[in-house]
This record gives sequence, structure tokens and C-alpha cells, in this order.
Amino acid sequence: MNVSQKLTLMLLLLAACPSMGPVTIPCRSNAQCPSGSGCNLEGVCEKGHAGTSGATLAISPQTANVMAGATVQFTALLDDAAAGADWSVEGEGSIDADGLYTAPAAVPAMPVVTVKAVSRDVPGAQATALVSVRALLPVPVLTGITPDQVAAGAGDTMLTATGSDFLPTTELRLDGVRLDTRYTSATQVDATIPSSQLVTGRLATVVAVTPGLGGTSAGASLQVTNPQAALGAINPTSGLAGSQATNLVLSGSGFVTGAVVTANGVELQTTAVLATQINAVLSPAVLSRSGLLTIAVRNPAPGGGGVGDQIFRVDPVIRTVGGGYTGDTGLAQAATLSRVTYLATHPTTGELYYSEPERHRVMKIDVSGRTRLVAGGRGCTFSGDAGPAAQAGLCTPRGLAFDALGNLYIADSGSARIRRVDTTGTITTYAGTGSCTYSGEGVMTSVSVGDTYDLKFSAS
Repeated sequence: MNVSQKLTLMLLLLAACPSMGPVTIPCRSNAQCPSGSGCNLEGVCEKGHAGTSGATLAISPQTANVMAGATVQFTALLDDAAAGADWSVEGEGSIDADGLYTAPAAVPAMPVVTVKAVSRDVPGAQATALVSVRALLPVPVLTGITPDQVAAGAGDTMLTATGSDFLPTTELRLDGVRLDTRYTSATQVDATIPSSQLVTGRLATVVAVTPGLGGTSAGASLQVTNPQAALGAINPTSGLAGSQATNLVLSGSGFVTGAVVTANGVELQTTAVLATQINAVLSPAVLSRSGLLTIAVRNPAPGGGGVGDQIFRVDPVIRTVGGGYTGDTGLAQAATLSRVTYLATHPTTGELYYSEPERHRVMKIDVSGRTRLVAGGRGCTFSGDAGPAAQAGLCTPRGLAFDALGNLYIADSGSARIRRVDTTGTITTYAGTGSCTYSGEGVMTSVSVGDTYDLKFSAS
């Protein structure tokens, strides 16, 4: 082979052998990297990198209950991955190289044992776990909790439970939901109640539970108290009697789920309940009569209640039955009436009756707030006895009165008579003859009563 051939062969060999790149070394800590390198966040040794001083070692489970002579398996976790470890026990019992703990045959004087693991991969990384050795696991006894009352809407709240026979595995539960529990001693455990379990008021139950061979304690009551609802305003503030369903917006603070809105004690339907606003509906039944409605919001117990009641005004509506005055289909206080001086209220329906002497008739405002003709309205005349009162004639009617049965008595002043409208609406002459002269005493319909202005019933 000549020199030229040897040179060509050497060049071919060099081309066939790629250059060596950097070597990748996986790691969990700096201890696993060469000098001058550190373990980066990707778990690879990097030259000149400060790296991490060590991975985190943990033991699973962190606490365990075991009967005398029984076993429990522990696992070492290095950054949440199973890893090799050297095991040891501080107290009674033994543990093998694979983390299997064997309890002593009899319950030791110090029944709580510490299991220790030291990482084989990361120098200095170690962890401990607790083992409770029992002949039989006792049922925890819960004697009290602190606090025993929390405001609804509170943030995360620390809870301390006192009692006896608590173990490292004992946990507290609120209404069946496990709480993050920390073992302090056989007579105390602490837990955190998350705010998500304190949203609404209720009487909750806390129990202590030792899983496995243990049991559940009797419950202790935790009162989650609702705030007091504070009603600040309503919109609208008034409406017409006889209206259809009306939406009502209530503004304030402290409203909670379950809050009840009432109008004069009658519960209203609510369509939305927010902390500062409630949407409610005034039904036609609630708006059937004119008057004032007290609107209230009450949060449910425990705690709860409410302040700041508001007034909703239900205005009556006047309808024309006959005549030519103003105020048709408007509010009663805006209407023009004719010398309404005499009023009477029906003893059972609460309807308001009034006389209009100049229009020679008697009217009423019914439960829907509308006016209705009761009697008269045909000019100054006397007519209609034994017939419907609405078709009878009156002349300058004045005083009105009801007896206990609901019969209406009218001082038909211009006719010099007292007329009676019974509960069927039939009108008759109760007293008087039509003469204004005094004729002495006798049968009511045979003696004159003159120009009578007012009527009253005696209590006797």
C-alpha cells in the first residue's frame, strides 16, 4: 500500500467515527453529580450549575395502627417515587430491609413507635413515621371542640378537639367530610376546617374517627351561624291594588341561601338570592287590597334574623260607575270626590263604604281597590224598596253604619228615612215615613225620623 492509499484509508476511518458529545447524567441531588456540576430542575447534572442540595424523602403511610404481633408495610418515597432506604426503629418491634415492620408480641409500655428511613441515593435525606401498637384499637372519645361556634362565610378555621384514646391515625370529620387532622397527643388532635365547608349556616356535627380497627366517637355540635340580614331598600316602593304579579328587588347585605322574604308575614317567592340582592315576586293575592305592606328579609337559624324592614304602598284604584268626576282609573288620593264625609267599614270584608250626598248615592272601595256602586245614583229620589239597592233611588244620603251581621244602614236624609241594605244587596226602609215633622214614638216605619245626618249602633 503506498502513501496515498494509506492517507485515504485514514480519512475514511475518521469520517466513520462521529465525535463524542456531552454525557447526560440523571440525578436527584448534587451528590449524584461529578465535582463542579449540580443537579438542575430537569434532573440532569449540569456543569457549573448550583443545583439542589437534596431530594425530599417521605414515608408512606406516615402513621399506622397495628395490633401486637402484626405487621405493617412502609415505603420510602424520594420525590414521590419509590426508592431504596435503610430502615430502623426507635422503640419496640423490628423492621426489615424492605420496610416491613413487625410489632412486638405484647403491647409495650410506650405504644407509639417511630420508624425511620435514610435514603441510599441521596446522602442526608431521611424521614420518619409513627406506629401505634395496640392489643385492640380503642374507640376515640370526643369530649369537646374549640371553637364550637363559627360564623358562616368565615375563612379556613382551626379546630381543636379534646378527649381520650386518640391515635396518630385519628382524624376529625365534619358532617362526614374528612378534615386535615394533626395528632398532638392521646388527648388532643387539631384540624383545619376549609372555608368551603363554612358557606351557609347549619348545626354541623364533628366526630373523631380512628380508621381500620378503631371506631367513631360520639358527635360534638359545631354551630355555623348565619349573619343578620340587613335590608336597605326595595324597588319599586309602591303599586296599584289588583295588579298582576310584580317583581320586587331588595338591596342590602348579609343575605344568605335560605333567606325568607315576607310581605305582612306572607312568604314571597324568590327567584335569586345574592349576598347583597334578592329578587322576589309580589303575587296578585298580596296586591289584592290597598294598604301598606311591611317587606322583611329574615336569614334562617342558627343565628340569622334580619333588620331594616321596608314599606311597600299598595294604592287603591278608582273606577267610574256613574257620574262625571275626575280620577277615573287613577290613584284614590289623586281623585276628585264630592264631599265625602260619611264612611263605614264592613265588619268582615274590611271594604270601605262612603256616601256622596251631592250625587245621591253610596259607593264602596272593594278589596281590589276599585269603587263599586252600592245604592242610589239616580238623582234625588226615593225608590226601589224590596229590590236591588244598586237600582234604588236615594236623596242626599249621609250617615252610614253596619250591624254585626254586615247589614248596611243609610241615613237617606233627603227622603227623611233610614234605609237598610241586607247582605244579599236588597234595600228596604228601616225607619221613617218621608215626613220631616215629629210624630212621636211608635213602629219605626210609621214614625218620622226627619233629616237624619249620622247613624251609630249602640254596644248594647
